[in-house]
Amino acid sequence: MSELDKKIDGIYSKIQKKVTGSIAEFVAFFFFVITLGSLVTIYIITQFPQHAFWVVLTPALAGIISYYNRTFATIIFLGILLLLILL
Repeated sequence: MSELDKKIDGIYSKIQKKVTGSIAEFVAFFFFVITLGSLVTIYIITQFPQHAFWVVLTPALAGIISYYNRTFATIIFLGILLLLILL
C-alpha cells in the first residue's frame, strides 16, 4: 500500500466516523445526494433529451470505476464537495 493510499484511508476513516456517528444523519445525507442527482437528471433530460442515455450510464460507470479505484473516487468526491461549496 502506497503512502498516498494510507493518507486517503486515514481521511476516509475520519469521514466515516463523522458521517456514521448516527444512522439518521447518514440516511438523511444519502437521500440528499439522491435528491441532488434527481434534480440534475431532470434538468439534463428536459434541456437535452438526446443525452438521456448518458445521464443513466455515466453514474453507473463512475460507480464501477470508483469501486475499483480509490484515487478516482477521491477525486470525484473532492469535485462534488467543491461544487457544493461553490453553489
